Amino acid sequence: MSPPSTACSPRRASEDEAVAGPLRGMLGMDAPDDAAPDLSAQAQRERTFAAATGVVRTMAGRQRLLLVLEDLHWADPSTPEWVGRMLKRDLPAGVLLLLLARPEFDARWADSPRVERVPLLPCDAADAAVIVATLDREQALGPSAVQRIVERAEGNPLFVEEFTRSALEALGEEIPLTLQEQTLARLDRLGPARQVLQQAAVIGRHFSRKLLQAASGADAAVLDEALRRGVEAHMLRPTGGDTFAFHHALLRDAAYASLLRSARQASHARVAQAILADDPALAERQPELLAHHHTEAGQRDAAVTHWLAAAKRALARSACVEAAVHAGTALRLQGDPGADEAAPARELELQLVLAPALMAVRGVLDPQVAQAYARARTLCESLGNGPKLLVPLWGLWAYELMRGEVDRAGMPRASWPRWPTARRSPSPHWPRRPPAA
Repeated sequence: MSPPSTACSPRRASEDEAVAGPLRGMLGMDAPDDAAPDLSAQAQRERTFAAATGVVRTMAGRQRLLLVLEDLHWADPSTPEWVGRMLKRDLPAGVLLLLLARPEFDARWADSPRVERVPLLPCDAADAAVIVATLDREQALGPSAVQRIVERAEGNPLFVEEFTRSALEALGEEIPLTLQEQTLARLDRLGPARQVLQQAAVIGRHFSRKLLQAASGADAAVLDEALRRGVEAHMLRPTGGDTFAFHHALLRDAAYASLLRSARQASHARVAQAILADDPALAERQPELLAHHHTEAGQRDAAVTHWLAAAKRALARSACVEAAVHAGTALRLQGDPGADEAAPARELELQLVLAPALMAVRGVLDPQVAQAYARARTLCESLGNGPKLLVPLWGLWAYELMRGEVDRAGMPRASWPRWPTARRSPSPHWPRRPPAA
């Protein structure tokens, strides 16, 4: 295969606005003024799927292509949907998809005749011993230590590797019982580098040196030494430029869990502050990232604000599953607004995102759709927001009409005439029901 930087950017595809335009939008890049067609959110979503498939088709047209997607169980909802569409009708000739996911991952297309499931069974004791021997080239571990590693790893190659490294670092004196314990032991042996790696874990599995230094406040020399020791201990690996990644997601999770709750919250707050200081526009391009860090920092108002922005952005792109998740997260965080005067208006904005997103995902007749529109209607009435009332009234009308409750479908219209007197704002004309024959 050609390097991704070459294969994914063919000149012909880049010059084709039908491909380049949607990909710019997906990556949060600004488009030329004359390159952004006026499309609905759903049309833009379809165009993005077609553009991504077009890149794959272009690459496969040059040579056979192996496309690897790891950790699908952590993917955003749109990625499995795109994969399913390719498997159903758009998979170009000469392409092999290698999809890696945990057993609990499930997708509608998983039972397609074009999909072959290959379960990864645990390695047996002999294979585990070979892994230990490969890492222990000096044969520093005795037979009993090797046996304990094999038993405690229970056939998981990652556990075999990590338990072996931990035992070698501890000179074979003790074999931790769990991956969490061995990660803590290895972090302890790193000395001052431990705190730097813990701060890196707060950022995520992948992080840049620049953001880590800004968030941790560590001296440059101390930071570089910590990164060097993390790489030497096989806990980190360089990924190009000034970026690094934890060797495995479970190592990052274990390092993150080793922080006290108060320390985690303070670290997330520093990360959010550092991200905004370095790139303020990220709040518009990737508000869900800031929302995550503010949530974990316990900064409720900032978190709700960014989750709302993320929900609106997702809905505008017709990523309705993501929009519903983001809006739902914000509503749970907001909880009881208490004396917060701004909370009802924020909740109204969230309900007006949640309702259409749920309608698109679950259908008009889903009870949660009606609940969201009903709550939005109540908030409009309490806030005196006449112009926005039309949205929940339309949603409730559609819900009752689809249920066959024609009489109830007409009920929301009765609410509208109250608004011109409550608010001196023009009211849209709501058509009267035709007289009975």
